[in-house]
Amino acid sequence: VARLREYALALYHWQSCVLISTDRPDDVASLAEAGIVKRDRALADLGALARRGLIDDDVLQNYKGSKSHQKLALDLAGLSALIRERWTVIDKRSLLTLDDADELARHGHALLEALGGRDRTPRPGSLVVQQRDRAFTLFVRAYQAARRTVSYLRYYEGDADEFVPAIYTQKRTARAKDDAPEAEPAAAVAVAPALETPRSSLIVGSSLPTSGSPFEGA
Repeated sequence: VARLREYALALYHWQSCVLISTDRPDDVASLAEAGIVKRDRALADLGALARRGLIDDDVLQNYKGSKSHQKLALDLAGLSALIRERWTVIDKRSLLTLDDADELARHGHALLEALGGRDRTPRPGSLVVQQRDRAFTLFVRAYQAARRTVSYLRYYEGDADEFVPAIYTQKRTARAKDDAPEAEPAAAVAVAPALETPRSSLIVGSSLPTSGSPFEGA
């Protein structure tokens, strides 16, 4: 957590290096054609999980139907993020892999670069891309650790997201907001069993208060 700022700056540096790399991209038309195939394949696999109630189908609707090249590029990046965010649910229940998530993100980035009028972009396996991906991994791990910490400290207040918001957000429909309570952050749920034990019994012989937050006055 202490190195979060350092990792963010490293990610910024390597992303800048990716943008000035020297390999030519494919043309927009061929990138878009291949991107549609990859998007539809990922949606088909995720749709099978949605029909089993493992993934919210409303989320998948955001990635369907558009023929815009720019929207396609964003869809590929979004599906990559969704696969990683729900990996604990997807793993061993689908043919999707983390390599597929990486490929979706790389293809979406290449398409955006081509649409932006840039005449150069790195190969997916080049050193600069590998360094950027490593920096991203370090940043995400540190950020998730920060979210877990804040979710623990602010468990009773329930406002952890105000301090450390989620990197990946999901669009919720108005009906879903009205019909279902908002889900608790994953990190908060993970610590809930330990906090359900009466606070006065957490430490043998302690005189901890039995009401109010244990962090009041800290």
